[in-house]
Amino acid sequence: MRAGELCGLRWEDVETDSCTVQVRQSAWGGSVGRPKTENATRRLPVSAELAQHLGRQRGRAGLLLVFHGTDGRPWNQGNVVRKHLKPLCCQLGIVPKVLHAFRHANATFLDQAHVPMKVRQSRLGHSDVSLTLNIYTHVIDEDNRAAAAKLNELLALSLPPAQHETVQ
Repeated sequence: MRAGELCGLRWEDVETDSCTVQVRQSAWGGSVGRPKTENATRRLPVSAELAQHLGRQRGRAGLLLVFHGTDGRPWNQGNVVRKHLKPLCCQLGIVPKVLHAFRHANATFLDQAHVPMKVRQSRLGHSDVSLTLNIYTHVIDEDNRAAAAKLNELLALSLPPAQHETVQ
């Protein structure tokens, strides 16, 4: 989800029984409004573990928004990074990045898992598949090495048996 989508997420949009989250609004600069694009309005399946965690938090919240300040207003994206994300990343030994970097990581991990492109596009709320592929998906060194090994394997199969060792 985009930062604004997270900051605008309401408890009524979290469905723990069906393990889904609906993106219906966004919050930016303290104001709640429509999501960035038409494709951004979507229903996202989430893991059973995340649904259970959210279900436990819902009981304690008592407010409209999942992520809110002490006054009940939506979190500001800059504060999310400064007050929550950076300290958590430091605690986990991860170099702190902007919140948006996690969307890129998500797209890249989904690519590495060979998730169909339309599913990746839908989960990210993109209208253009080239955005999902060309901007959000990054090369992972392990995948590049696996591609080299697979290419070697395919080339070796096309040679007579006596020349297999020269390819490797």
